[in-house]
Amino acid sequence: MLSYEPFISQVLAESHVDYVSPFMFEFFLGHAPNLRIVQYTAPLDWLCEERLSRLSGDLTNLEMFLLSNTRLDGMRLGMDSVRLLIDVAPNLTVLGNLV
Repeated sequence: MLSYEPFISQVLAESHVDYVSPFMFEFFLGHAPNLRIVQYTAPLDWLCEERLSRLSGDLTNLEMFLLSNTRLDGMRLGMDSVRLLIDVAPNLTVLGNLV
Protein backbone atom coordinates (compact mmCIF):
# COMPACT_ATOMS: atom_id res chain seq x y z
CA MET A 1 0.00 0.00 0.00
CA LEU A 2 1.30 3.45 -0.88
CA SER A 3 1.84 5.99 1.85
CA TYR A 4 0.70 9.53 1.09
CA GLU A 5 1.81 10.99 4.42
CA PRO A 6 5.03 12.75 3.37
CA PHE A 7 3.38 14.35 0.35
CA ILE A 8 0.16 15.83 1.65
CA SER A 9 0.52 19.18 3.36
CA GLN A 10 -2.27 21.08 1.61
CA VAL A 11 -5.45 19.81 0.07
CA LEU A 12 -7.85 21.66 -2.17
CA ALA A 13 -10.83 19.56 -3.12
CA GLU A 14 -13.45 21.00 -5.39
CA SER A 15 -16.52 19.14 -6.39
CA HIS A 16 -19.00 20.31 -8.96
CA VAL A 17 -21.64 17.87 -7.81
CA ASP A 18 -24.12 18.10 -4.97
CA TYR A 19 -22.61 15.30 -2.93
CA VAL A 20 -19.05 14.89 -1.67
CA SER A 21 -18.38 11.44 -0.31
CA PRO A 22 -17.68 11.07 3.41
CA PHE A 23 -14.78 8.92 2.21
CA MET A 24 -12.90 12.04 1.07
CA PHE A 25 -13.28 13.65 4.49
CA GLU A 26 -12.12 10.50 6.27
CA PHE A 27 -9.31 9.82 3.81
CA PHE A 28 -7.60 13.19 4.10
CA LEU A 29 -8.01 13.47 7.86
CA GLY A 30 -6.89 9.86 8.25
CA HIS A 31 -3.86 9.89 5.97
CA ALA A 32 -2.37 13.35 6.22
CA PRO A 33 -0.73 13.98 9.59
CA ASN A 34 1.02 17.10 8.24
CA LEU A 35 -2.22 18.99 7.68
CA ARG A 36 -2.28 22.18 9.71
CA ILE A 37 -5.34 23.86 8.19
CA VAL A 38 -8.51 22.11 7.09
CA GLN A 39 -11.38 24.00 5.52
CA TYR A 40 -14.07 21.64 4.33
CA THR A 41 -17.04 23.11 2.48
CA ALA A 42 -19.53 20.52 1.31
CA PRO A 43 -22.86 18.94 2.18
CA LEU A 44 -22.12 17.76 5.72
CA ASP A 45 -25.52 16.71 7.01
CA TRP A 46 -24.06 13.19 7.45
CA LEU A 47 -21.39 14.39 9.89
CA CYS A 48 -21.96 13.46 13.53
CA GLU A 49 -19.89 12.95 16.65
CA GLU A 50 -19.65 9.20 16.05
CA ARG A 51 -18.01 9.79 12.66
CA LEU A 52 -15.54 12.25 14.20
CA SER A 53 -14.62 9.75 16.89
CA ARG A 54 -13.81 7.12 14.23
CA LEU A 55 -11.14 9.24 12.54
CA SER A 56 -7.97 7.21 12.72
CA GLY A 57 -5.40 9.74 11.60
CA ASP A 58 -2.87 11.71 13.58
CA LEU A 59 -4.28 15.23 13.99
CA THR A 60 -1.66 16.57 16.39
CA ASN A 61 -0.44 19.15 13.83
CA LEU A 62 -3.93 20.46 13.07
CA GLU A 63 -4.22 24.16 13.99
CA MET A 64 -7.36 25.32 12.14
CA PHE A 65 -10.47 23.24 11.45
CA LEU A 66 -13.30 24.96 9.59
CA LEU A 67 -16.46 23.16 8.52
CA SER A 68 -19.09 24.72 6.32
CA ASN A 69 -22.23 22.72 5.65
CA THR A 70 -23.85 23.60 2.32
CA ARG A 71 -27.04 21.70 3.15
CA LEU A 72 -30.00 23.13 5.03
CA ASP A 73 -30.05 20.13 7.38
CA GLY A 74 -27.66 20.75 10.23
CA MET A 75 -24.77 18.61 11.36
CA ARG A 76 -25.32 16.63 14.52
CA LEU A 77 -22.40 18.12 16.44
CA GLY A 78 -22.28 19.68 19.87
CA MET A 79 -19.97 20.40 22.78
CA ASP A 80 -18.90 16.75 22.99
CA SER A 81 -17.62 17.07 19.42
CA VAL A 82 -15.66 20.19 20.37
CA ARG A 83 -14.09 18.40 23.34
CA LEU A 84 -13.22 15.42 21.13
CA LEU A 85 -11.47 17.66 18.59
CA ILE A 86 -9.53 19.43 21.34
CA ASP A 87 -8.39 16.05 22.68
CA VAL A 88 -7.22 14.63 19.33
CA ALA A 89 -5.78 17.92 18.03
CA PRO A 90 -3.85 19.53 20.92
CA ASN A 91 -2.50 22.34 18.69
CA LEU A 92 -5.98 23.38 17.57
CA THR A 93 -6.44 27.13 17.95
CA VAL A 94 -9.27 27.84 15.49
CA LEU A 95 -12.49 25.87 15.27
CA GLY A 96 -15.24 27.33 13.15
CA ASN A 97 -18.63 26.93 11.52
CA LEU A 98 -19.84 23.93 13.47
CA VAL A 99 -23.49 24.39 12.41
